[in-house]
Amino acid sequence: MQNTIITYPRELDIIFHTLIQHNLKPVIVGGFVRDSLLHITSKDIDVEVYNLSNYEQLEKILHPFGKINSVGKSFGVCKLSYKGLDIDFSMPRHDSKVGNTHTDFHIQTYSHLTFQEAASRRDFTINAIGYDIKTQKLLDPYHGIDDLEHKILRVVDEKKFGEDPLRVLRAMQFCARFELQISPSLLFLAKKMVQQHIFLYLPKERIFTEFEKLFIKAKKTSLGLLFLQQIGGCEYFCPSIQHWEKKLYALDTILEKRMEFFFTLLYFDISQEKMLHFCHKFTNDKKLLQAITLLHSHIHIFSSLKQQDITTKTLYHIANEVCIKDIVLLNQALKLNETILQDIEIKAKELGIWTQKLPPLLQGRDLIEYGLTPSKAFQKILKDAYEAQMDGKFHSIEGAKKWLEEYLLL
Repeated sequence: MQNTIITYPRELDIIFHTLIQHNLKPVIVGGFVRDSLLHITSKDIDVEVYNLSNYEQLEKILHPFGKINSVGKSFGVCKLSYKGLDIDFSMPRHDSKVGNTHTDFHIQTYSHLTFQEAASRRDFTINAIGYDIKTQKLLDPYHGIDDLEHKILRVVDEKKFGEDPLRVLRAMQFCARFELQISPSLLFLAKKMVQQHIFLYLPKERIFTEFEKLFIKAKKTSLGLLFLQQIGGCEYFCPSIQHWEKKLYALDTILEKRMEFFFTLLYFDISQEKMLHFCHKFTNDKKLLQAITLLHSHIHIFSSLKQQDITTKTLYHIANEVCIKDIVLLNQALKLNETILQDIEIKAKELGIWTQKLPPLLQGRDLIEYGLTPSKAFQKILKDAYEAQMDGKFHSIEGAKKWLEEYLLL
C-alpha cells in the first residue's frame, strides 16, 4: 500500500504543476488520502503546500485559477473554487491550546516545517497520511497505513489530542464508520477527558455534526454509541440505557437515515420534556425539533391497535396527524407492534396515504361558489368537511358539495 498512487481529479494537475514550478511541494492530506486508501469516494480535497514564504505567495499563485476565499486566512487556509471543485490549500501549521473550548487555539503557520512535524497536529494516525504530488509517494510518519490495514484507531499525539474535546466525538464516529478497534491508549485517554466534563465546552453545532456523521455515514451506528458508553459519555447524551440493545439494533437497521429518526429512536422511551432537554444539547433547529417532537409523540400510536382496528377511518385520522410511513419505519426498527405493521402499510398504500394525508375534497373556492365570503367561519367549515370526509360521509366532490348543502341547510 505504501506505493499506492492516489487517484485525484486530474483537473488539478495544472495547479500542482504551477506550484512545483515555484519550487513548492504540494501534498494531499487528511481524509481524501484515507478514503482513497479505503476505496471510498471523497469530494473534500485538502492540500498542504510546503516551502511557502508566506500566505500571500499562495494567494498570488492560485489567483489565476479561480475564485479565492480567504475566510480561513487566520488558519493559513486558502479556499479555491476551480472547475466545480472546492479545494482547501494551506500552509503547514502548529496549533497551541489557549483555553477550554474547541476554538481556543493559537494557530501558527510555518514556512519550512517537515511533513512529520506538520502532521503531528492531526488527531488520528489514519488522518496523518499525505500524498506527495511530485514524487507520487505516500508520506506516513505515524504508521497510519498499518493502522488502516489492522483496523485500529490510534492517536498521533496524546497531549495534543487531549487539548481538543471534539476529538473524542470524532473517535466515536470514525470507529463506527470504518469499523475500527479503539487502541487501549485512546480508550484510556478518552475516559479521562470525559471525566473532565469536556462536552460542556463544545458548541452544539459541532456535537450535532459528529453525531450526524455517525448516523448517516456509518453502517453500524451502534459501534460509536458503544464506545461512548464505554468511556462514560452516555450520561451527557443518553439519559436512559433502558432498552439499550433495542435502541442500538434500531439505529443500525432503520431503513432511512434521517436525524429526526436518530433522536426519536434514541429517546423513544423517555418523556417528551426530557427528550427535548437532551435534543437541545445537539441543536436549536426549530424545524428539526418539531419533526422529532411529532414523531416522538406518535411512535406508540399503533400500540392500542388490533387487526380489526385497522380501518380506513382510523388510518385517515392517523395520516392527518403524522406520516404513516415514518411511524411504521420507526416501529419496524424497534420491533414494536410487528403483527400489524405489514397490514397498516398495505392498507395505507391502497388508500394513497402512505406518505401524505388524505387530500381534502372541499376547498375554499367551493365555499365561495355557494356565496360565502372568506372569514373565520371558513376554517371551521373546511375543518368539519375534512372530518366528515375522513369519517367516510362522502368520497367525491359531488358528495362533498351535497354534504355542504346539508351542512349549510340549503
